[in-house]
Amino acid sequence: MKEQKPDFSEFMEQIGTILEVPIPAEAISGAKDFLSSWEQLRIGITSGSIRIWPSMSIIRILFPEFARHQIWRRASIIIAVLTIFLIFFSLKFGLILLIMVLVINFVGILVRYKDSRKFVEQITKEANENLDQKGMALICAHYVVGTIGLVLDNTKVHWPQQPSHLFKG
Repeated sequence: MKEQKPDFSEFMEQIGTILEVPIPAEAISGAKDFLSSWEQLRIGITSGSIRIWPSMSIIRILFPEFARHQIWRRASIIIAVLTIFLIFFSLKFGLILLIMVLVINFVGILVRYKDSRKFVEQITKEANENLDQKGMALICAHYVVGTIGLVLDNTKVHWPQQPSHLFKG
């Protein structure tokens, strides 16, 4: 059964409810474009040909539970600065700390990747539960805020690009 897309005012109301703040004028143009590409986006998201690409630099600000990688990054910076000072006194100890910096940095990258996958899975699950009702509004809200981008084959769009650019290449 094919659901009809909502009218623009209903769609904006859904986005406003999700964002819980007034919608900026720039986001209105993005929502209009999202609504105009409704059918292509809906089919692409349900089939899995359109993937959600997270922007962790924005996600870590808006959703602190997905900012665990920052702890590892800060620890590696602190140990790197310490290593610079200690390498002059003890080469062995400095090299050990340098290896520690590399390992901690690698762990931070893994944590960032896992957090981004967890965020995408959370958004995808919520959106797919009722894609034709509020799921598309959820994806649009995250898109116009900048927390996600959309990927189709080798084409990637991220706000402030219009979502329809995904289909134009």
